[in-house]
Amino acid sequence: MPHTMPLKWINLMILLFMIILTITSMVFFNKLKFNHLKYYTNSTKKKFHSWKW
Repeated sequence: MPHTMPLKWINLMILLFMIILTITSMVFFNKLKFNHLKYYTNSTKKKFHSWKW
């Protein structure tokens, strides 16, 4: 019994770490994507306006 307990804790810590890593990477990529999208829409609007007039 005492031998299985640390392994359980290690697995739990690994799982927690993976979850945190996944969440942070998702948040970071969403922010990056959002910034890129914003920049892209702004540049397209400018191009469209310059083409229109």
